Amino acid sequence: MKIFKRYFSRLQKELSVILPITILIIIILNLLVPKTQFEISKDNLSHRDLAQQLITTNQFAQAKKEADFVKDIELSLKIQEIENQPAEIEKEIVYLQKIAEQFSNYRDIYLKLAILNWKLYRPFDFQKYLEKALEIDPNNEVIKRFSLL
Repeated sequence: MKIFKRYFSRLQKELSVILPITILIIIILNLLVPKTQFEISKDNLSHRDLAQQLITTNQFAQAKKEADFVKDIELSLKIQEIENQPAEIEKEIVYLQKIAEQFSNYRDIYLKLAILNWKLYRPFDFQKYLEKALEIDPNNEVIKRFSLL
């Protein structure tokens, strides 16, 4: 029991010296670490410019906050339009799939479906529709160019 008291008292003394020094070192290191390019530009930008920057990096929630902060209706509408694009593309895909069922040898429908699926980052569907278009028209240069992607 006496050994534990001695051990813990020594540990307490050491920690009372080491802990503040460690925290001080961490604070100094955080101050000395250079900012990233994004942080530098964030410090130098207005809220409107920051919203534009956030749009380019697909950070729509933060961009919307910045646009709302400066009450820029045009920028808010632009963000909303970009956010709604996947839903509109999905509707167009469904519509074109119905047409493809009726006209199964219509190459351009499959090419358009491939492009729309590529926009939604669906590589398997993109490849499926591209192969179908290539099957219908194996000599088409546009389809060949897309198949290289």
